[in-house]
Amino acid sequence: MITYQKESKLKLSFSGMVIRVSVIKKHNEFFKSLSRSGFIFGTANHHIFLMQEMMNPPCELVEFAEKHLKPLGLSEPKDYVIIPDYTAFGIDGFDYRLLNAPIPATENIPWLNSAMTPKGNYIWYESN
Repeated sequence: MITYQKESKLKLSFSGMVIRVSVIKKHNEFFKSLSRSGFIFGTANHHIFLMQEMMNPPCELVEFAEKHLKPLGLSEPKDYVIIPDYTAFGIDGFDYRLLNAPIPATENIPWLNSAMTPKGNYIWYESN
């Protein structure tokens, strides 16, 4: 199931793949590929579509990109980005040195921003 959220920030709970909605709109085959892959779930807002998996590294997301996104002509990081699971929580609790720091895999993605907070990791579209 794909859910839509009005909020601009989406919570990233595990490893994830973020795809620009503007790119999805240009490729009618995207949802057919999504259905064929078995990845028929995700969360979207007006700008980004987020798929998550509980494994790190996110092997199924990497496989999805190889089999379904690249054949459509999509490329990383221009159209999508895979974000490994990253947490600012350690044995002693939250590492406050990382408070509101970007998730490392998103630091050089001009269309995506992120922050690590005590309530979780969040991603949002960054207009250029």
